[in-house]
Amino acid sequence: MAWNDNHHYKTWYSRHFAEELAGTDLKVFSPLRAGGEEDPVLAYRSRTELWGKERTVVVTHNPKTARKTR
Repeated sequence: MAWNDNHHYKTWYSRHFAEELAGTDLKVFSPLRAGGEEDPVLAYRSRTELWGKERTVVVTHNPKTARKTR
């Protein structure tokens, strides 16, 4: 993790690794792109402790994927 701390590193995780963020109310999310998309991908930016340090986390919600999952 020390290497990651010195670089702009991005990674993706399943919602199962951050269940407290996975339960965030969709009312606080915003569309990723401005426009008239029927089902825009939504995002929520937060900070949480991961790997012993406070880090920025961006949680996304894709309505099409959510429907398929249900």
